[in-house]
Amino acid sequence: MRRLSKNIRKIIKVLDKHKVEYVIVGGVGSILLGANIFTKDIDVCPKNDKENFSRLSEALKELGGKLRGAEDVDFPIVPELLQNIQIGTWTTNYGDFDIIHDIPAGVDGALYAYDQLIENQVDKTVVGIRVHVASLKDIVASKRFAGRAKDLAVLPELEELLKQQEEDLG
Repeated sequence: MRRLSKNIRKIIKVLDKHKVEYVIVGGVGSILLGANIFTKDIDVCPKNDKENFSRLSEALKELGGKLRGAEDVDFPIVPELLQNIQIGTWTTNYGDFDIIHDIPAGVDGALYAYDQLIENQVDKTVVGIRVHVASLKDIVASKRFAGRAKDLAVLPELEELLKQQEEDLG
């Protein structure tokens, strides 16, 4: 398993400071569950309620968030913006940070939001902070259904890791 970068650890610290409720998905989730892959960003699926999006907007401001690809545009980071952008790709002072409302993790790619992901999540500790990580099964399904080249490239390792974990339990 790779170690998370200092920048990703910093983003997690800021989210914790603001008491944001979320599930880590994507590459960072895979790494926390034992994969030896590389990623430069962190993807989270936040709890969908106004108070949580308010805390998330404050955290994103502290991180110096700017919409990726529109860094020169001064978007107001307010809860309503975060709640209405299904996939928000942000740059921060600590690297890329993606806020995703749901991932295609269910049967036949059904979309799983925070409430579904939290049911099968795994708790991990990062810099002394307990974080919720989507199950490897959900992460594998989301990568399979996303079908992007970078997702397909890591699928063999993730599927093998999932198979090993299931064998260890069975």
